[in-house]
Amino acid sequence: MILLDTNIVIHLFNGDRIVTQHLNTYAPQEIGISFITAGELIFGAMKSHKKSDNLLKISRFCAQINVLHSNDAMASLFGELKALSSLGGKFPGDHDLWIAATALKNRIPLITKNLRHFRWIENLQLEDWNS
Repeated sequence: MILLDTNIVIHLFNGDRIVTQHLNTYAPQEIGISFITAGELIFGAMKSHKKSDNLLKISRFCAQINVLHSNDAMASLFGELKALSSLGGKFPGDHDLWIAATALKNRIPLITKNLRHFRWIENLQLEDWNS
């Protein structure tokens, strides 16, 4: 299983050929997103000019894959990551920390086009789909 960062899903929705090629190597049940990513996608759709179309696209996408929700262990990982980031002088957004906690808790690679937000996190498996 893999976890898609929000930016990967947006690239998929925008027809990014490289992301599409990578995703075509996975069955839908092998693909997951964090509940945070689902929320970020809905937020973007609500602000868009094609609100209904985009909400439908998100709904259909989420119905085909796994949307991974929070639990106590994930919340604990989030808290640890937030503390480590502040002690280390790094200030990623809470959403990125929740997404990283989701990947860590489920022991799955996080697929992103923004490695710099996540590189500092120990034991986080990252894949960069920029090329």
